[in-house]
Amino acid sequence: MKKIEAIKSEYVADNKVLSIIIPCYNVEKKLFEACISSLECEENRELDIIVVDDGSEEKYQNDIAEVIECSSLKIRLFQKANGGQNSARLFGLNYAIGEYIFFLDADDYVEPSVLDDIIYIIKRKRPKILAYNYDVRSQQGKCIRRCMQYPDGIKSMDIRQGIINSASLCMQIYQRQLIVGSEVEFPQNARIGEDM
Repeated sequence: MKKIEAIKSEYVADNKVLSIIIPCYNVEKKLFEACISSLECEENRELDIIVVDDGSEEKYQNDIAEVIECSSLKIRLFQKANGGQNSARLFGLNYAIGEYIFFLDADDYVEPSVLDDIIYIIKRKRPKILAYNYDVRSQQGKCIRRCMQYPDGIKSMDIRQGIINSASLCMQIYQRQLIVGSEVEFPQNARIGEDM
């Protein structure tokens, strides 16, 4: 695996509050644009955005590069041989400089105001894991299902219960030290259910 030069060469590596690791494999340009544009929050100077192209076909590689080049955000792009979503996540984790890690799928997006709230909570509460509710939406933005595992807002809970309640790495934000240097393993070569 080799690192390719970052598209945004003016990127200066310093400590950030939140590293967002986005694995990509043949993602539709429209979906990836929505993902990247959703990260344009007021606190974006606190973000370390890492996109890992996991061996996409050339057309998709070009789309990914174009979306990043057109973004006002500072984004580091890496390219590696295809190894699956968890392989791309681990690759990105090696380059993450944020105190917290957020694994975001390339076809998902967040509300920018929520991202600002997340950074605010992290700075003030310093949770080991930050779990949240989410919506499943159609490509047109219509809410299909609301997933409200935490209807009471911010509260403390046993870390083990938080992990058990999550069916996906994307549903929680993790303190970096919980993952790096721990015995947590990311299953490789799984094509379905790799988050479990």
